[in-house]
Amino acid sequence: MSGQHRRRVFRREMAAVITVAAVTAGMLSAVARPALAAVTAPRARPAPAPSVGVSTPSVLAAKTHQPVEFPAKRTPTSATWALPDGQERTVVGAGLINYPDAAGKLQPIDNTPGGRHHAPLRV
Repeated sequence: MSGQHRRRVFRREMAAVITVAAVTAGMLSAVARPALAAVTAPRARPAPAPSVGVSTPSVLAAKTHQPVEFPAKRTPTSATWALPDGQERTVVGAGLINYPDAAGKLQPIDNTPGGRHHAPLRV
């Protein structure tokens, strides 16, 4: 087999491999798109029950047009916020963002210099 013939065979084989890879990638992305859309789509929330004299984070967010945190939904690595449009946003940290206080309730960690959970700055 001549060198020129080997190169032609190699080019054809590579073209076939690239074509198969492109078709497979297109098929996988077509399959993955609906699953990704389901994960990233905002969750539909039921209308909050009317409350008398009790302001939930959802109600406060709608009234103030500012995000309001749900303290009951805190975890050591996440915080959930009620948004003014009625949706919820959960922020997940790479590390701890809340700590348990003496009563066992999770409190946000204050990362500002000189915050209440830091040693005083010494200059």
